[in-house]
Amino acid sequence: MIEIGGTDAKVELDEQYGCILGLGSRRQGVELVRERRLARNFSLLVPLPHLRAHFIRGHEQRLTYREVNSDGTRARLSWQGLESTQGHFDIGVTLDVTVSGPELIFHWVLENRSAFTVEELRGPIIGGLLRPEEADDWRLHWPDNRGMGQEWLFYRQFPGTYLGPADPVWATSYPGSMSMPWIDLYNRRIAAGIYFGVHRSEPRRAAMVAEITPGTNYGSRGQVWPRAERIGEPVGASLGWSTFSFAQPGSTFDNGDVVLAFHDGDWSVGADRFRAWYNRTLPAPRTDGWLHTADAWQSTIISYPEDSIGYRFADLPRMARTAREHGIGVLQIDGWHIGGIDRGYPQYTPDPRLGTADELRAAIAACRDLGVQVMLFSNLQVVNLETSWWAEELYRYAVQDPFGNRHNGAGWEYGTILGLQGEAVPRMVPANPAHPRFAEIVMDQLLQTARLGAPGTQVDKLVNPTEVDYHPDLAARRGVSHQEAIVAVLERFAAQARTIVPDFDIASESHWDRMVPFMSATYSRFFGQWHIPDFAHTFPEIRQSCCVTGPSDFNMVNNCLRYGHIVNLEGRCLHGTSEDMPVTARYTAAVLELRHSLRHVLWDGRMQLPSVPGTRIEHDGVLDGRFVSADGATTAVVLNHWEEVSKRARIIEIGGRTNGEVTVFTPGAAPRTVQLPAEVNVDPEQVVVVVFGGSTPH
Repeated sequence: MIEIGGTDAKVELDEQYGCILGLGSRRQGVELVRERRLARNFSLLVPLPHLRAHFIRGHEQRLTYREVNSDGTRARLSWQGLESTQGHFDIGVTLDVTVSGPELIFHWVLENRSAFTVEELRGPIIGGLLRPEEADDWRLHWPDNRGMGQEWLFYRQFPGTYLGPADPVWATSYPGSMSMPWIDLYNRRIAAGIYFGVHRSEPRRAAMVAEITPGTNYGSRGQVWPRAERIGEPVGASLGWSTFSFAQPGSTFDNGDVVLAFHDGDWSVGADRFRAWYNRTLPAPRTDGWLHTADAWQSTIISYPEDSIGYRFADLPRMARTAREHGIGVLQIDGWHIGGIDRGYPQYTPDPRLGTADELRAAIAACRDLGVQVMLFSNLQVVNLETSWWAEELYRYAVQDPFGNRHNGAGWEYGTILGLQGEAVPRMVPANPAHPRFAEIVMDQLLQTARLGAPGTQVDKLVNPTEVDYHPDLAARRGVSHQEAIVAVLERFAAQARTIVPDFDIASESHWDRMVPFMSATYSRFFGQWHIPDFAHTFPEIRQSCCVTGPSDFNMVNNCLRYGHIVNLEGRCLHGTSEDMPVTARYTAAVLELRHSLRHVLWDGRMQLPSVPGTRIEHDGVLDGRFVSADGATTAVVLNHWEEVSKRARIIEIGGRTNGEVTVFTPGAAPRTVQLPAEVNVDPEQVVVVVFGGSTPH
């Protein structure tokens, strides 16, 4: 047995094969590996001409070298020359494991001396995970690509594959379905958790993979774990990070650090650990754009791919005046370019059916004179298939799959039933700015937004830049070429646009962590009464919008106040303006007036999670959001619910105080003062703000 560790984290390794036989926290008394017969370490995917699914299993490879340092906190393991059912492969794998306090760092280096590409390295694989006695306590939590946290009861449920490997897997990709490359396995009952993240500066495609042996049963909550005593064989799950290395023959691949850390608290502590690494390693989030101060948008599609036209450029000043009347200072204008929204990409030239370029430029300037900023909609990496430009040139830059086919086509239409069902839509595919010529095309087209005088753009469809590009010209950077090229183009675009319009700012339909140095806000949708705010907690500098579409959508507007979201009015489902949703627009104006009066805490302050001590609330189904001002002097609690009956909340403690005076605010009403503990009534479709300290409206 090889054992390394210190006062907290420890790991035990099999001395023959290097399997992870134990991994735990001495301080917490938590041990992850409970079924050693399912212990694992790593695996490689090495496709062969006759067998694509050719895996080399690390737990079947004998160690060729092992070393532990003098203080027992670092080990080096090496496997040189690997075997599979297909023969011998001249591949070397070296693992350095370092333990520091509660943290374990796994650093892999792969040397490919074989004649084949090593497409995937999965490691470390923590196998033998099993805790049936705590099946209702441990949750696997991960940040999705919509800015929300997702989680499930890890030791009870398993949302894995049906058609897939013999042992079902659950896999989520970064970038793609994940906005950040970390998960957290936490137990709220004992306030303990385990962070498991990739700390690598390049945005290489990776995936968190869970696997369960020997399979799942189906229960009332979907797929569930089998019971070992019933089936008479080992039961357990594994967790491992897959990196899509694409290590070419004769190359060495450095996987960077994969970090596992034991901690007190819930998932938010894991998020904080990731953010601390981000701060040390990557460019800082953007914080000085005008979009940071804009807490309300109005978004409208002015022309559609089925040739419907709702507005022309000359209408923009009227749209801006209506927006301004309701406290809204931003217009997002979609479909302004040739072909309308989601057609003709990447042509970002004003559609002559809507007016001339000079008319659009004049309309944007007129909106600015009215105090309203215009964001022009754009995309970065998608191209349409129907254009002559595609047929003559753009096809060369399309992302390819392993068989030379175009990858992941998509399309939208908005006005016909067959279009809504995907049968009659303009098609687009991802193209790769790693091709220098396409990067120049994208740059030139995106800069059209600045040349037209717009102070910003919303770059759409960056929600999941997942593509692995098998294009033969990009083999050396396969697994990362598409992602790093998107980052490079966006960085160049932001800098060059500001040479044209000095205050040019960027929003994006993305929560991808690599976008935050360049964007000030996300175009987001939160169509529900509650979500876990992973992105808002991890990157509070970046504003998130929330689309509000209904004729009297008070609950959605209230949620924007409770989560600190931008109110984004999309009248008549983006066909109209605030003028077409007058009841919602008037209510929005009242809510914005309230937020502006408490801006120092509700907008310029920071949202706090319920796990942060200092505020205690008893309620019968009321939802609450908590905010603290930058100077810590003011605490606010925002209350609402989506039920059809009135509910009550009792504020026992706020801002660390259990007595004293608090101020209660509701939109359109005069504030009132009450004493702690405070009983507050929350009516249907109402939002109530309770403030302690510095509560006088500004």
